[in-house]
Amino acid sequence: MPIQISTLQSIPLRDAWTHEARDFTPWLAENLDRLSELLGLELELISTEHPVGSFNLDIYARDLHSDDVVAIENQLERTDHTHLGQVMTYFSALEARKVIWIASEIREEHRAVINWLNAHTPQEYAFFGVEVSTVRIADSPIAPVFTVVEKPNNWVRAVQQQSRSSRDETGERNRAFWDAAIRQYPDLEGVGTKGPGASNRWLEIPSCPYILSLALTQNGVGWFVRGQQKRSDEEVFAELGDNFETLREMLGCVPKKNYLARWFHHDWSDTNAQNTMIEWLVAEKQKVFEAFDQLRIRD
Repeated sequence: MPIQISTLQSIPLRDAWTHEARDFTPWLAENLDRLSELLGLELELISTEHPVGSFNLDIYARDLHSDDVVAIENQLERTDHTHLGQVMTYFSALEARKVIWIASEIREEHRAVINWLNAHTPQEYAFFGVEVSTVRIADSPIAPVFTVVEKPNNWVRAVQQQSRSSRDETGERNRAFWDAAIRQYPDLEGVGTKGPGASNRWLEIPSCPYILSLALTQNGVGWFVRGQQKRSDEEVFAELGDNFETLREMLGCVPKKNYLARWFHHDWSDTNAQNTMIEWLVAEKQKVFEAFDQLRIRD
């Protein structure tokens, strides 16, 4: 039987995602691994539609290789000057080290801006222009295609050299930390992790539809509260209602954010750093559980 050969067809982006904020951004937030692989990063979602002044950043993330803040702005059309202004607002207001601008087409003048920023900012900053398109073969499901059109010079080589050693070192540090923590406090093993060298451990808050994520960073440790079943920060914020502000005050959370979080900066090279940070996380975990219980927040 002769082999059937079909034709790759371009599909309008709106056939895949009708609405940018309601469809594309949530899809991308759940599929950040695609961008991670494309750009040589290890992206972890912090929140979507993150408020920055009078604007909302589409995706607020962190690069686990470096603990850098990453700002991701999406468009299902050609780039424009309005979004360029928003991108620069997010970059400065969030002190982001990496900025990813995704659109159906990165216009030449905006490619020139990205190129200029990569050439004139310190090496730790990185700006990416990524074009997205959609295709299908015959009646197959629609497939997204991401193409990097602008990135820092020598980015791929630098990432390969830096991330390999950094990833190995960080993975070993994380593995040693969680091994020690779980030996002392078995309940810290939690309900989810991306592997033994992963930075986070996820604990179910008793009798609540929420997850407490315990996180290791380059500068210490911390925690934040997330919804189960991929609910966004905005949904959790709305569900908690008046309890949100009460919890923020009770727990001393990061101010002016629509999610509950708290961070403890500590030098990993300190002699007793591991024990100090384990004890901090255990104490904070107990405070969070008691606060939710005290307010009788239930499923």
